[in-house]
Amino acid sequence: MARDRFLFRAGRTGYTYPEVLEVRAGSVRLLRPSSTAKREQWAVSTLIAIAYVFIIGPSWR
Repeated sequence: MARDRFLFRAGRTGYTYPEVLEVRAGSVRLLRPSSTAKREQWAVSTLIAIAYVFIIGPSWR
């Protein structure tokens, strides 16, 4: 089975929103997350942090 698409990490190590280098026969593209995806990730991370601080943290005492 031949692979026609290869994906590689690009950008800085440890960067929150990684860039992906897509290599196909005859083309190379740099894929980046949209601003909507960045906002959604920020919202989910914030909700998890708040849940930890106010719900999980105090219950472990």
